[in-house]
Amino acid sequence: NETIDVLNSIGISPIVTTTSKVMVAAKKVFEKDEFKNYLIDECGLSQGTASSYKSNRDKIMVDMGFSDVLELENHIEDAIDFCTIEKKKAHDIADAKKEKHYNDCRSAIKKYKDFIEQTKEVVY
Repeated sequence: NETIDVLNSIGISPIVTTTSKVMVAAKKVFEKDEFKNYLIDECGLSQGTASSYKSNRDKIMVDMGFSDVLELENHIEDAIDFCTIEKKKAHDIADAKKEKHYNDCRSAIKKYKDFIEQTKEVVY
């Protein structure tokens, strides 16, 4: 398993150790490149589109004050709702650029939700 190999290569043994600090470290290492790879390999997106999704996900994390992907995962539905509400606000004031931004971000968060649901068994 590629994920297990990556974790073992940096000294984390996910099978033996299950403390939360190790899981946080493992998740950060795993997530660094895998979300983009998932978008390309599993969703068939281009490199550029995958980069946009990852960037938009990261922008929402900053907007919501999340310090890492684990915090986002714990509040994934809130992040989707946040994007939906902000998109509606932008629509109501006819700010097409902002409306598109939040629509794109909502799509990215939904893709990230699919990604974490598909990969949580591997990581945890």
